[in-house]
Amino acid sequence: VLPGGGEHVLVVDDEVSVGRFAGVRLEQLRYRVSVFNDPLRALAAVRAAPHAFQAIVADFAMPGLTGVELVRQARTVRPNLPAVIVTGNRGAITPGQHESVAGAQILDKPFTGDDLVRALQSVLPVRAAARQR
Repeated sequence: VLPGGGEHVLVVDDEVSVGRFAGVRLEQLRYRVSVFNDPLRALAAVRAAPHAFQAIVADFAMPGLTGVELVRQARTVRPNLPAVIVTGNRGAITPGQHESVAGAQILDKPFTGDDLVRALQSVLPVRAAARQR
């Protein structure tokens, strides 16, 4: 996988260990990371500074707000925010939900650090353009 270029990624997972794992792996590859275990607090951070984050990685099933809903609401203040939705049950994400977060990558649990980075790089515009060359 290619290293990042300092992009700031918002990682949101109610499981502390998963959020920590994702944050550490992304930081190893030169991403800046903010990890939240509460999706409502993560949404408040996006609303407070919409352009502070270049992408969001969110767990699908979280109390209070699903990852899909988090991305949809974040995109009201930051349209087209690149997103990766992580899920342990792909079937739980309906086609309508997936369509509502157009362009979001779905990443199945369990995943490796490299799986996460590849999914993230597939939604980041600069990285996607560089791979097509």
